[in-house]
Amino acid sequence: MALPKNTPSYNLKAVLSETGLKADTIRAWERRYGIPTPQRTEGGHRLYSRADIETLQWLVEQLAQGMSISAAVNLLKNLQETASQVLPAPTLQSRNDLSGFRQEWLRCCLNFNERGAEDVLNQAFAMFSVEQVCLEILQQGVSQLGNAWYSGKITAQQEHFTTALATRRVDVLLASCPPPILSEKILLGCPPDESHVFGLQVLTLLLRRAGYTAIYWGAQVPLSQLADSLQSLQPNLFILGAQRLSAVVGLQELAHYVSDLGFSVAFGGGAFVYLPELANRITGFYLGDELKFAVQNIRAILVGQNRQPKTSAPSVAMQNLRTQFRLAQEAIIQQTVSCEPLNRDPRFWRQISLMLCQNIDAVLALDVLEALPAEIHWIEQLVKNHGVPQCDWQTYHTHFQSALSQQLGFSSHTLLIFFQAE
Repeated sequence: MALPKNTPSYNLKAVLSETGLKADTIRAWERRYGIPTPQRTEGGHRLYSRADIETLQWLVEQLAQGMSISAAVNLLKNLQETASQVLPAPTLQSRNDLSGFRQEWLRCCLNFNERGAEDVLNQAFAMFSVEQVCLEILQQGVSQLGNAWYSGKITAQQEHFTTALATRRVDVLLASCPPPILSEKILLGCPPDESHVFGLQVLTLLLRRAGYTAIYWGAQVPLSQLADSLQSLQPNLFILGAQRLSAVVGLQELAHYVSDLGFSVAFGGGAFVYLPELANRITGFYLGDELKFAVQNIRAILVGQNRQPKTSAPSVAMQNLRTQFRLAQEAIIQQTVSCEPLNRDPRFWRQISLMLCQNIDAVLALDVLEALPAEIHWIEQLVKNHGVPQCDWQTYHTHFQSALSQQLGFSSHTLLIFFQAE
């Protein structure tokens, strides 16, 4: 078993060999910046840990990109401080289990330490199954950092870097899957307006390793030419995923379309975990709240005789209100962002308004008006977590309600009730 990364076990010669640095340079950095932090033998010789070597390698990479050593050290310390706020320190018990590997992998990702992150995964794959590593480290890790970005604890760059590393590793695993041994053919894709696809990529890998022919179509599957593709492939099941409420509208339309063509549909994603009643609005089989049970549920769908659930359309009143709102949407946004005083660039508030309008359109299309307060609160928290004062949000909130009232007239009362509830 590999030694913990903080164990001092490398002499200076080994460090020079792995980093390409000179001894004088390493000693100067240690003296000026406190990096690295070797321990001393009884004879006074320095001993370095694997973590020390990876830190030096990271600093060398920053210098190669044109950064000064002082700036690189400051960046490193800021990243380490961020990581300590987002992740708990691993315990002795967790260092050799999946949660410990996940913490260490995320710590490397937050520090943009690609080599370290890959080393952690290599160790994890040597101790656990592919399915365990992908579900417990990659999928849960990406989800954890997504929540951290929403909370304003990490940057978008850190979240994107982590997702890219995880996606690349899953792509490699997909390419190395053995040929299918089962006859069933399964398609996987996301509806229009949905770009978060990592969970669906992991599910594709799990299905291929289970022996199925799993064809991954990726994000934002359009309706155009879909019928021809389905008739050509003749899948046994089409799986759709959505993470946000606004994407569920496209998923609903896509599920109805595919079902009307005579093909079975299954679906899942964060939106349905967050708002369970949404599952009753979709034509198809719900795969459950946890990805680790999805393959089991898919197998039951494929071999079972269950009749695919059907759903009814929203009420006529709800459809009419949605039509009115969509016609007035641009005027509502324009009136809101032109109000004074609204701090920040108007383009920022326009983007927030577009997001809010998408959510209003979604609750009308799906006939789940009771979900609107939570969606408004989600946007409010996102805005506040990224540095907007509460008073600015309250001003914006008031302006949006006023624009909604003026542009929709009496019909706005149905929506304003839920704004006041929020």
